[in-house]
Amino acid sequence: MAWRYSVRSIQIDTPRAFHVEGTLTRDAFDWRCTRGPDGPTDAPPTSWVGCDARVRFRYQTSERDVLGTAKSRITAHFPGVRRLDLEPIAISTREVRAPEVVSAVGLDDKLKAWARLSGVLWSAEIERCASLLLASEDGDPVVEETVARLSPLVGTAPRVDVVVDDLEEVRL
Repeated sequence: MAWRYSVRSIQIDTPRAFHVEGTLTRDAFDWRCTRGPDGPTDAPPTSWVGCDARVRFRYQTSERDVLGTAKSRITAHFPGVRRLDLEPIAISTREVRAPEVVSAVGLDDKLKAWARLSGVLWSAEIERCASLLLASEDGDPVVEETVARLSPLVGTAPRVDVVVDDLEEVRL
């Protein structure tokens, strides 16, 4: 027995939908249409009348106050839009105290960058301590050597307990 069927296409009137990626600052709102989140650039419509738009915009957390006027500032770019969904994304920025140290690769280079920035003369002693740290999985040898070298200078020092990695105690 053969089944009989027929296919009918029915056109459904749905609004065109666009994805917009943007950046909101105190001074401007820069945007572009894309084919989905983080997708390639797409041409915006000639008119936003009757269209839906999802606007994903980034802003600096240091400029959080821009959110107060975000909706009116962004809506102005999409006149006649039927529905506008706003998705704010905070971008956190931190000042780097010593970019030269951060960009250095490896402990040795970081220590040399730190010494230059701090005005400390690079010595064989610093290099030896760095080698000890790199050779050890923990800092115990360096701590032990430091204690041994400082004890004669301090005389009889009082006992001090230092917690290392919250797991073990080192007695000085």
